[in-house]
Amino acid sequence: MLEKRFFPGEKVITLTDRWGIKRGTVGLIDKRWVGNIYAVATKDGGLDWFFEHELQMIDPDKHRINEGDVVMVIPQEKRISGIKGGDLVRVVKAIDQISYYNVLINDDLHWYTWMELAPYK
Repeated sequence: MLEKRFFPGEKVITLTDRWGIKRGTVGLIDKRWVGNIYAVATKDGGLDWFFEHELQMIDPDKHRINEGDVVMVIPQEKRISGIKGGDLVRVVKAIDQISYYNVLINDDLHWYTWMELAPYK
């Protein structure tokens, strides 16, 4: 799949419901980042996605998160999936080097991957 790039100052529209922000909300690209994202198993058998900076290794001898690893969630706010800071979760899928963006929506910055955004015309 070819990755869509967005640039600072570009208007985008969200394609997912997250953090109380409804799909279809217009935002403004602040900054692009490149990093890893991880799908973790939820208690109900589903998946929830986390950015690399939201997870912490619990094995001090490991420095890279891999599929199958158990990691600790850092953000304290409870997510729709029920996962919250301090929970231990198993990584079921790792995606390396994906673009994600700081998007300014209602005077707050939120993180979105390129797959969760579309150009606003």
